[in-house]
Amino acid sequence: NKNHPAIIAWEFGNEYNYHSELFDYDMNIWYDALEKAAIAVRKIDSGHLISTTYGLNIKKDDEMRLHPDVAAKENYIFLEDHISRTAGFIDITGLNSYNWDSVEEPGRRFEAIARKIDPVNPQHYYFSEVGADSYNNTAGKEDETLQAQADALIWQSVKNDTKALGAAYMTLKDE
Repeated sequence: NKNHPAIIAWEFGNEYNYHSELFDYDMNIWYDALEKAAIAVRKIDSGHLISTTYGLNIKKDDEMRLHPDVAAKENYIFLEDHISRTAGFIDITGLNSYNWDSVEEPGRRFEAIARKIDPVNPQHYYFSEVGADSYNNTAGKEDETLQAQADALIWQSVKNDTKALGAAYMTLKDE
Protein backbone atom coordinates (compact mmCIF):
# COMPACT_ATOMS: atom_id res chain seq x y z
CA ASN A 1 0.00 0.00 0.00
CA LYS A 2 1.77 3.14 -1.23
CA ASN A 3 -0.21 5.25 1.23
CA HIS A 4 1.10 3.48 4.31
CA PRO A 5 2.42 6.10 6.79
CA ALA A 6 5.74 4.26 7.07
CA ILE A 7 6.58 5.04 3.44
CA ILE A 8 8.41 8.34 3.22
CA ALA A 9 10.18 7.89 -0.11
CA TRP A 10 10.95 5.51 -2.95
CA GLU A 11 14.68 4.93 -3.07
CA PHE A 12 16.49 3.35 -6.00
CA GLY A 13 20.07 2.14 -5.88
CA ASN A 14 22.74 2.22 -3.24
CA GLU A 15 26.23 3.48 -4.08
CA TYR A 16 26.06 2.46 -7.71
CA ASN A 17 28.62 5.19 -8.34
CA TYR A 18 31.12 2.70 -6.86
CA HIS A 19 30.01 -0.11 -9.17
CA SER A 20 30.17 0.93 -12.81
CA GLU A 21 31.10 -2.69 -13.64
CA LEU A 22 27.43 -3.55 -13.10
CA PHE A 23 26.61 -1.40 -16.13
CA ASP A 24 29.43 -2.41 -18.48
CA TYR A 25 31.34 0.62 -17.16
CA ASP A 26 28.75 2.97 -18.65
CA MET A 27 26.99 4.83 -15.85
CA ASN A 28 24.58 6.36 -18.35
CA ILE A 29 22.88 2.95 -18.36
CA TRP A 30 22.26 3.32 -14.60
CA TYR A 31 21.13 6.93 -14.77
CA ASP A 32 18.80 6.21 -17.72
CA ALA A 33 17.23 3.30 -15.81
CA LEU A 34 16.95 5.44 -12.67
CA GLU A 35 15.21 8.20 -14.61
CA LYS A 36 12.75 5.75 -16.19
CA ALA A 37 11.97 4.23 -12.78
CA ALA A 38 11.48 7.66 -11.20
CA ILE A 39 9.13 8.77 -13.99
CA ALA A 40 7.12 5.54 -13.71
CA VAL A 41 6.79 5.87 -9.93
CA ARG A 42 5.86 9.56 -10.15
CA LYS A 43 2.96 8.62 -12.46
CA ILE A 44 1.43 6.35 -9.83
CA ASP A 45 2.58 8.15 -6.67
CA SER A 46 3.14 11.88 -6.66
CA GLY A 47 2.88 12.09 -2.87
CA HIS A 48 6.27 10.65 -1.91
CA LEU A 49 9.85 11.66 -2.49
CA ILE A 50 12.04 9.80 -4.97
CA SER A 51 15.60 9.18 -3.90
CA THR A 52 18.83 7.45 -4.78
CA THR A 53 22.00 6.99 -2.75
CA TYR A 54 25.49 8.21 -3.63
CA GLY A 55 28.59 6.97 -1.83
CA LEU A 56 30.77 9.94 -0.89
CA ASN A 57 34.28 9.16 0.28
CA ILE A 58 35.85 12.60 0.72
CA LYS A 59 39.45 11.33 0.53
CA LYS A 60 38.82 9.35 -2.64
CA ASP A 61 36.88 12.22 -4.19
CA ASP A 62 39.73 14.64 -3.51
CA GLU A 63 42.25 12.16 -4.91
CA MET A 64 40.23 11.68 -8.09
CA ARG A 65 40.05 15.46 -8.57
CA LEU A 66 43.87 15.53 -8.48
CA HIS A 67 44.08 12.68 -10.99
CA PRO A 68 41.37 13.11 -13.64
CA ASP A 69 43.04 10.52 -15.88
CA VAL A 70 42.58 7.88 -13.15
CA ALA A 71 39.01 9.08 -12.52
CA ALA A 72 38.21 8.64 -16.22
CA LYS A 73 39.85 5.21 -16.35
CA GLU A 74 37.88 4.05 -13.30
CA ASN A 75 34.64 5.65 -14.56
CA TYR A 76 34.48 7.65 -11.34
CA ILE A 77 31.26 9.63 -10.95
CA PHE A 78 31.86 12.94 -9.21
CA LEU A 79 29.13 14.29 -6.96
CA GLU A 80 28.44 17.21 -9.33
CA ASP A 81 27.90 14.71 -12.18
CA HIS A 82 25.48 12.74 -10.01
CA ILE A 83 23.48 15.82 -8.98
CA SER A 84 23.40 17.18 -12.55
CA ARG A 85 22.37 13.83 -13.98
CA THR A 86 19.54 13.33 -11.44
CA ALA A 87 18.24 16.92 -11.44
CA GLY A 88 14.59 17.06 -12.39
CA PHE A 89 13.62 13.52 -11.44
CA ILE A 90 15.27 12.84 -8.07
CA ASP A 91 13.91 14.81 -5.12
CA ILE A 92 16.53 13.90 -2.56
CA THR A 93 19.91 12.18 -2.61
CA GLY A 94 21.03 9.93 0.19
CA LEU A 95 24.71 10.32 1.05
CA ASN A 96 26.62 7.37 2.46
CA SER A 97 29.57 9.03 4.13
CA TYR A 98 31.77 7.74 6.93
CA ASN A 99 33.99 10.46 8.36
CA TRP A 100 34.28 9.31 11.97
CA ASP A 101 32.68 12.04 14.07
CA SER A 102 31.54 14.76 11.64
CA VAL A 103 29.50 15.07 8.45
CA GLU A 104 30.18 18.75 7.99
CA GLU A 105 32.56 18.39 5.04
CA PRO A 106 30.41 16.04 2.92
CA GLY A 107 27.30 18.06 3.75
CA ARG A 108 28.87 21.37 2.79
CA ARG A 109 30.28 19.85 -0.39
CA PHE A 110 26.84 18.59 -1.42
CA GLU A 111 25.19 21.91 -0.59
CA ALA A 112 27.72 23.98 -2.55
CA ILE A 113 27.49 21.77 -5.64
CA ALA A 114 23.68 21.58 -5.52
CA ARG A 115 23.43 25.39 -5.21
CA LYS A 116 25.85 25.86 -8.11
CA ILE A 117 23.77 23.55 -10.32
CA ASP A 118 20.43 25.07 -9.32
CA PRO A 119 20.65 28.24 -7.20
CA VAL A 120 16.86 28.59 -6.98
CA ASN A 121 15.86 25.02 -6.11
CA PRO A 122 18.93 22.99 -5.12
CA GLN A 123 18.53 19.25 -4.68
CA HIS A 124 18.00 18.16 -1.07
CA TYR A 125 19.92 15.43 0.70
CA TYR A 126 20.04 13.33 3.81
CA PHE A 127 22.71 11.08 5.23
CA SER A 128 21.59 7.58 4.34
CA GLU A 129 24.59 6.00 6.08
CA VAL A 130 26.69 7.57 8.82
CA GLY A 131 28.27 6.13 11.90
CA ALA A 132 31.46 5.16 13.62
CA ASP A 133 32.97 1.73 14.05
CA SER A 134 33.09 0.29 17.54
CA TYR A 135 36.56 -1.10 16.92
CA ASN A 136 39.31 1.25 18.04
CA ASN A 137 42.28 0.60 15.76
CA THR A 138 44.64 2.58 17.99
CA ALA A 139 43.81 0.53 21.08
CA GLY A 140 43.35 -2.69 19.11
CA LYS A 141 40.01 -3.48 20.74
CA GLU A 142 36.32 -2.69 20.76
CA ASP A 143 35.43 0.66 22.34
CA GLU A 144 31.68 1.25 22.42
CA THR A 145 32.08 4.35 24.60
CA LEU A 146 34.23 6.05 21.97
CA GLN A 147 31.79 4.91 19.29
CA ALA A 148 28.87 6.43 21.21
CA GLN A 149 30.76 9.70 21.59
CA ALA A 150 31.50 9.79 17.87
CA ASP A 151 27.87 9.00 17.01
CA ALA A 152 26.67 11.84 19.27
CA LEU A 153 29.10 14.23 17.56
CA ILE A 154 27.83 13.08 14.15
CA TRP A 155 24.27 13.94 15.18
CA GLN A 156 25.39 17.36 16.41
CA SER A 157 27.16 17.86 13.09
CA VAL A 158 24.02 16.91 11.14
CA LYS A 159 21.93 19.37 13.17
CA ASN A 160 24.39 22.25 13.43
CA ASP A 161 26.73 22.08 10.45
CA THR A 162 24.57 20.96 7.52
CA LYS A 163 21.20 21.44 5.88
CA ALA A 164 20.66 17.69 5.67
CA LEU A 165 17.10 16.52 6.19
CA GLY A 166 18.26 13.79 8.57
CA ALA A 167 20.55 10.83 9.04
CA ALA A 168 20.40 7.06 9.32
CA TYR A 169 23.08 5.42 11.42
CA MET A 170 24.88 2.35 10.19
CA THR A 171 27.74 0.49 11.77
CA LEU A 172 30.60 -1.22 10.03
CA LYS A 173 31.76 -3.83 12.50
CA ASP A 174 29.76 -4.08 15.68
CA GLU A 175 31.02 -7.24 17.28
